[in-house]
Amino acid sequence: MVHKGMLKINGTWIPTPATFTFSVEDLDAEGFRTQDGTIHRKRIGKVDKLQCKWDIVPDTQEYYDFFNIIDNLPEFFEVQFPRPDGTIKKTTMYRGNPLQAQMRSYWDEKTGKVSKWRDTTVNFIERKAVQY
Repeated sequence: MVHKGMLKINGTWIPTPATFTFSVEDLDAEGFRTQDGTIHRKRIGKVDKLQCKWDIVPDTQEYYDFFNIIDNLPEFFEVQFPRPDGTIKKTTMYRGNPLQAQMRSYWDEKTGKVSKWRDTTVNFIERKAVQY
């Protein structure tokens, strides 16, 4: 695959995304707003979320293999990734919806043109919350 060393998904290095957005998301057991507008919440933990986008990955066997890895992941899987605090984290995640790929051209039987894909995007979300 392309540059290895940034994301390892279920034991396989995948191409480095063109954009990689890291976020920490709070998990609430409950939350509500009172009539005076005050928010009340019971925060129970936080999870890491990765938003990945690959700009244009050429239609090669390497791309098809990459897409099939992402498309056929089990319900939960191990992910290794860099965090903004300078560490490398290995944790169990799941694939958030949707897995997307945008078509930039399509198959035409008369010309024999093959479909081409770009902007493949996917989210990975940590399975187990870190408790506060």
